[in-house]
Amino acid sequence: MIKLIGSVLIIFSCSIFGIISSNHLKLRCRNLEKIISSFLILESEISYGKKDIKSILFQIGKCQNLPLFCEISENIANLGVTTSFLTALEKENLFLTETDTEILIDFSKNLGSMDTNSQKKSINHAKNQLKLALDNAKNNYEKLGKLYRNIGFLFGLFFTILLI
Repeated sequence: MIKLIGSVLIIFSCSIFGIISSNHLKLRCRNLEKIISSFLILESEISYGKKDIKSILFQIGKCQNLPLFCEISENIANLGVTTSFLTALEKENLFLTETDTEILIDFSKNLGSMDTNSQKKSINHAKNQLKLALDNAKNNYEKLGKLYRNIGFLFGLFFTILLI
């Protein structure tokens, strides 16, 4: 009886680990989609709204339910744009890769320091790079998501067989 309960717990815990790993890939896709749609709002606000960057980022954070942008807007006055992006990306766990983070950091270096047309070009450039990263993330999720879930279960089964 104890072996049966132990076996079920091992299989269950390994399966959960696989599901969590798969979910991280899915969350990366969702967060990239939110950031890309936030860039659309940012572009229109910079072009037509004529608000300051701090209030625009706070508004985007509230509308898109992205605490990243709220965190940036809170720290922007004290730390500057680039440092605010860095600290917010470190604080918020968005499951982004290093490449995704580099795109956002490169974008932040130009935000608020150029004229409107240059900022729109910078936003479009970052948006296009993030779209490529999103396509890559979706491909990874399609390939690896199911694999992680299945491997989690199979490792649990393997360990159970080894212990019995």
